[in-house]
Amino acid sequence: MLRGIFDIAFDYHMTRQMGATSISVKWLDDILWAINELDADAAVYCGPNAYKRASGAHSFIRRELMIRAQIPTLCMDGDAFDKRTAPMSVFQGEMERFIKHTVSRLRSSRRKISR
Repeated sequence: MLRGIFDIAFDYHMTRQMGATSISVKWLDDILWAINELDADAAVYCGPNAYKRASGAHSFIRRELMIRAQIPTLCMDGDAFDKRTAPMSVFQGEMERFIKHTVSRLRSSRRKISR
């Protein structure tokens, strides 16, 4: 019974990351899997201010996603689900600027190349 519970728990991303030898590498593996699964054009990585590992991983995650998945990545400090750390308007503004100035330009340049 315990083995079954452990197997089920291991399917959750946070469990695999916390049990990994390198949390940052496991985060990257999970993000790359999601990018491939969703056929994503860009990634957004948001780490809570108080979580030191998240903020330390920002440059690593951004660099590795550009190399391995060749997509732009927006890294934000703060908790996107807890409005006490920053108002949702801050996250929305960052996302809008990222999409307008990075993702949309990338899409238009890809269309020009494919023609």
